[in-house]
Amino acid sequence: GLLRLAGEYSRHVGVLEHGFLALRNFAHRLEFADEFFTAVSHDDVRTRALLEARLPRLPRHVKLGAVRSLLLPVPPGPAAPELPEGYALEPAEPRDAKDLEGLLAASGASWSYAPAIGAAQFTALLTQDRDLRPVSDLLVLRHNGLAVGCVGVWDQRGQRQLIVEGYSTAAALKRTLFSLVGRGTPLMPAPGDRLELVYLPFFSIRHSHAEAGAMLLRQALHHAGTLGGQVCALCLSPQNPLFNQLDIKDHAHGIEVYRVVFPSVGPAAENRLFAPQPELSLL
Repeated sequence: GLLRLAGEYSRHVGVLEHGFLALRNFAHRLEFADEFFTAVSHDDVRTRALLEARLPRLPRHVKLGAVRSLLLPVPPGPAAPELPEGYALEPAEPRDAKDLEGLLAASGASWSYAPAIGAAQFTALLTQDRDLRPVSDLLVLRHNGLAVGCVGVWDQRGQRQLIVEGYSTAAALKRTLFSLVGRGTPLMPAPGDRLELVYLPFFSIRHSHAEAGAMLLRQALHHAGTLGGQVCALCLSPQNPLFNQLDIKDHAHGIEVYRVVFPSVGPAAENRLFAPQPELSLL
């Protein structure tokens, strides 16, 4: 994850070669790791062309498919949206670990590289002091007492930040127009300012309650706002029915997912049945 190559080094393949060599050597120490993937912005044409060129000094990159990275503005207002009768949203407790495992397993069964977390891991996470948890909050959506959905709210601003360096001419004009009409957007902070970004990991909803997905997402956005977030990020496959049901296409950014094949690690099991849907907050 987080592959970056400064423009002045774009022709220095040796920089990438030594970087991948270090990763391969590290992979040898991970006896359980036999498959590797990376994700590159669809707009990063230069990097994708380099990785797809099959240069002999670099590992082979096999395109697996596309995902959509979603940047959603937190709606204004201190009050959370009301829930329909029969629904309740609660902070997850250790007793919810088995439900969380089942929701995540059902949600990820249709996708490659989706997260898989067991009940024991969820229990360990939820018994930690809240201020020390890697994921700030986990929320469970219930319908008549049955867990039908879950979502995490993960504020990573203490560990990594996104600072806006500048905008293209067209984007800068758009931002100016929004300011003139009094519609400032948190998606376009001033150059030099931080994007107040919060991740929404483990977004899952039972198929029988798919219509509640938009409701769960609105609740998560509001919760992120209480933490100081202005923009929320999550990742969905364009083949995921939720992608069309949530009416969020205007906020989607394309990401290409590749399998990284190191010659000395051994061939990975071929799997063409499932589209990729990795967890954005972990990339």
